[in-house]
Amino acid sequence: MEIIVKGKRNLPHLMPIGSSFFVTWRLFGSIPKEKIIQFKAQLANDLEAFCVMSNHVHALFNFAAQLPEKMIDFEENDYVQLSKIMKLIKGSTAFYANKTLGRKGSFWDEESYDTFIRSEKHRQTVKDYIINNPVKAKICKHWKDYPYTYLQSTTDFSL
Repeated sequence: MEIIVKGKRNLPHLMPIGSSFFVTWRLFGSIPKEKIIQFKAQLANDLEAFCVMSNHVHALFNFAAQLPEKMIDFEENDYVQLSKIMKLIKGSTAFYANKTLGRKGSFWDEESYDTFIRSEKHRQTVKDYIINNPVKAKICKHWKDYPYTYLQSTTDFSL
């Protein structure tokens, strides 16, 4: 598996092709609800979980769906990297949030924290962390009560 290391800012970004990634990025304001719905629809296949808080977002992306059954058929040009997804998400949401709020300038911090998922236990720990963020912040008693939290499938989820 090829690992791509990107590091324009302060943090290194390890991006093994076909991995899942836990990403956190910070915001300066809020995101319009219609943009959150659009975000869910656009990323339904790659997005396992997310939570939008007042000043940051957590998301779990799974890029394995982009890989062909046989790696011999793999074309790197057909694979969308995490950095491109983040640019699309942060760019479009910043544009619409700034427009809605009647402001200009930076909306998101330039840097995001990301780590690739190393095991199913790690994946479950990250999912728990993401969806329970508003509970830990005492915004709600159960994650399902918070409208800006998403979990792809709850059939095997114990909470």
